[in-house]
Amino acid sequence: MEASDRFQGLCLINAKGSEFMSYYDTMPAETRKLVRNSSFNLCAACIVNRAVDKAIKQQLNRPLPRHYELAVKEMENMIRCEETQ
Repeated sequence: MEASDRFQGLCLINAKGSEFMSYYDTMPAETRKLVRNSSFNLCAACIVNRAVDKAIKQQLNRPLPRHYELAVKEMENMIRCEETQ
């Protein structure tokens, strides 16, 4: 198995696959485009949860587009680091 195959559908919270699409629908259009164009099949639930955590840390009621973008970039970087190990 190639390294990139191991991380297809990377889910950090072990959400069920059927839950992914509802999370995907809650993301801003720019974020959905980032996810579609990503080299990796990222878990939408993980992206949303990371974005929500970032918003909470800034005492915001909901995530801003930049929170989602940071979440996507963080997850992609995590995967790339794992591939080099």
